[in-house]
Amino acid sequence: MRFALALAGVLAATAPAPAFHHPYYVQYVYPRGGQRGTTIEVVFHGAHLASPRQVLFYRPGIECLGLESLPPGKDGERVRAKLRVAADCPLGEHPLRLLVGQALSEAVTFWVGPFPVVNEHEAKLGDNDDPGRAEPVPLNVTVHGELHPGDRTDRDCYRVTVKAGRRLSVEVEAVRLGTLHNGGEADTCVRVLGPGGKELARCDDSPLLVQDPHLSVVAPADGEYVVEVSQPTYYPSSHVFYRCHIGTFARPAAVFPAGGKGGEPLAVRVIGDAAGDAKQTVKLPDAPGDFDFFAGAPGDQPPSANRLRVSPYPNVLAGPSGASPVVVPALPAALNGVIDTPGAVGRFKLRVEKGKAYKVAVFGRGLGHPIDPKVWLRPADAPDGANEVEADDSTAADHDLPVWNGRWKDKRFLDPVVIFRPKKTGEYLLGIEDTRGKAGPDYVYRVEVEPARDGLRTILASPNVYNFQPLYRLDVPRGGRITRNVTLAPIPGNAFSGEVELEAVGLPRGVKAITPRYRPGATTLPVQFVADADAPFAASAFELRVRPVDRSRDLLTGSFHAVALTDRRQGLAWRTVALDKLAIGVTDPAPFRLELEQPAVALARSGELLLTARVRREPGYDGPIEIGVDWVPRGVEREAPVVVPPGQGEVQLRIRAGADAAVGSHGLSITGMSGKSEVGNFLSPVGRFRTSSAFVDLTVSEPYLVATVRRSAVERGQRAEVVCDLTHAKPLPGPATATLRRLPAGVTLVEPLPTIRPGDKQVAFTVEASRDALVGQYKDVACEVTVTENGQSIRQQTGSGTLRVDPARDTPAPKR
Repeated sequence: MRFALALAGVLAATAPAPAFHHPYYVQYVYPRGGQRGTTIEVVFHGAHLASPRQVLFYRPGIECLGLESLPPGKDGERVRAKLRVAADCPLGEHPLRLLVGQALSEAVTFWVGPFPVVNEHEAKLGDNDDPGRAEPVPLNVTVHGELHPGDRTDRDCYRVTVKAGRRLSVEVEAVRLGTLHNGGEADTCVRVLGPGGKELARCDDSPLLVQDPHLSVVAPADGEYVVEVSQPTYYPSSHVFYRCHIGTFARPAAVFPAGGKGGEPLAVRVIGDAAGDAKQTVKLPDAPGDFDFFAGAPGDQPPSANRLRVSPYPNVLAGPSGASPVVVPALPAALNGVIDTPGAVGRFKLRVEKGKAYKVAVFGRGLGHPIDPKVWLRPADAPDGANEVEADDSTAADHDLPVWNGRWKDKRFLDPVVIFRPKKTGEYLLGIEDTRGKAGPDYVYRVEVEPARDGLRTILASPNVYNFQPLYRLDVPRGGRITRNVTLAPIPGNAFSGEVELEAVGLPRGVKAITPRYRPGATTLPVQFVADADAPFAASAFELRVRPVDRSRDLLTGSFHAVALTDRRQGLAWRTVALDKLAIGVTDPAPFRLELEQPAVALARSGELLLTARVRREPGYDGPIEIGVDWVPRGVEREAPVVVPPGQGEVQLRIRAGADAAVGSHGLSITGMSGKSEVGNFLSPVGRFRTSSAFVDLTVSEPYLVATVRRSAVERGQRAEVVCDLTHAKPLPGPATATLRRLPAGVTLVEPLPTIRPGDKQVAFTVEASRDALVGQYKDVACEVTVTENGQSIRQQTGSGTLRVDPARDTPAPKR
């Protein structure tokens, strides 16, 4: 195995082809990262990547200098991008997307580190599997490597020279890279061997980086040390991409206090580094939220951060374990402490008011500390255990992560979050402890107590339970439009339920959004994005902000989207990325246009309506087009998408309203995709052009009439009359035809069928039972009425009555 420092940051961009389980535009990017302050070439691997136009970045610091299509490789189509990474580019993960002629791709990631990159070139599997064949690398580099699949586990060993008393730190990025969308086995472990071959340290998982290992040791002697990267469990078919940082950098486990007031300097104690704890002062930003803190002096800082919290209110520090409760002068406040004695409880005394809602958010494991926190609150004069509220773990929604598959996991979910509504005004005790009774110097916690606020996030509605990335594509064809359903997700503690509107901020030039008004009770509605005929081919990250119609109300708002990387076993993601913006791109014009005919009549409750859709194919395209209704109001059902075959230009789509369908006017559109889905229900969107029709107005109304089916009986071989009493909810536009549905086997209607005229109070049907009709009581017989209005037929089912089928009188009754 040979290594070479990457000249000008440019690395070889060839990787063995992993097995793909789902179609994606971009399967992965290689290499997986680079050094800041350098220029690097990367290759996007995937499918349908013709006409590459832009790389969309979510964070600042990286610029794309050019894109070039490469000849297809054994792992699909390829696009080469030249990226310039700024000298002050934020370290860590940078989500990005590739805009090509047909689509804006799925989100993938590129990682930025502080060290020069050493690229792995393994001549054959096993060349560096044991310490005796470890390849030399300099200190303070990032090794870009791979663990290859095979009939035995692959291990990579690297040799470094370290002076006695110097720190040797190792940190691996593997699971965090999220290289493959599906099936990538990215779990790694690392160990360090001393000059005599003795194991000095080993790490598999850690509270700080979860499944990515890190460790630090102080070299006991001058000499050569070996760093070994491997998988903790051998998977024959696995393929692991990793970035291994090896150097003399600090690698603390925790920081106390775990946050401070925005805009002010914060004196902290850096805990858990092999060289010992240290004190440092950090200037916090003004904006509240998470803050990435890189401990140590310049040149000694780690490749990834310890996370701190920034809040707009002061810190309160706990006393020694076992001390009296610390008095909190006023709320809101941030309570900070360390559980350093097994079984200890951090206690704070605070004053609260009945009738107010307080958000109590604990930060511990989510910051990478080993504590598994539990929080409780009770009146200060209540006995031990008489807690008004007690919480251990939490959900994604508690952390304001609304688009989160139930199988996705995150270390934050071990930190409790509660909305506390005290039963009385007065002094309360707040307690924080480790659920297991464990303790340590790095069991650092922070509790932010603040008034609960109102707020709504916008998210793209989930098409299914798996959150399959291509289903969330948001690209609009030039000169066309696309419809996406947008859901309002309340933040923890939200109590607002008024009428709201949406405002799109940051759309590409030439793109506009047609947004509905969300009335109280509405959570998901369709939003349409329209691109001008001359809109530039461009992509942007944008927000859909929620604005109350009552402008006097204040709402926290913003957009949120989460994507799964290294997704395993249908939704069990090893790596998820949370994004605070949505992404949209303008693509090539679609080879067809869609028109949805304005319904001439209302859709009545308990009725159905046929929608007429027309396809206008552009010259040169005569393929099939799959069409479906984008969204329907509450209580309305839509049929599965239908395929318009070549040569056909019109199709009808049926929608049905239940008895409780939402009455009113609603925007309705359809979306079509070129080709035909292999899976059905629009689950194969990759490689297909998409476009939507303009909105039409759909009115859902009360039914024309309500029928009550009288209890009736018919004898085998005989005829009988079934009478329905009619109540008119609104005037009939003319005569209506009527029939009965769900008749038992062997019972038929006798024609001619009756006609209902405006003002009729009853309608009667004649039924006939055959000699072998099934005897018994049938309780679900319904009346179906067909009304013609403005030339369009509307069918409505109403009523549910009982029809009894009796044996013939000349035939013995069946034995029971």
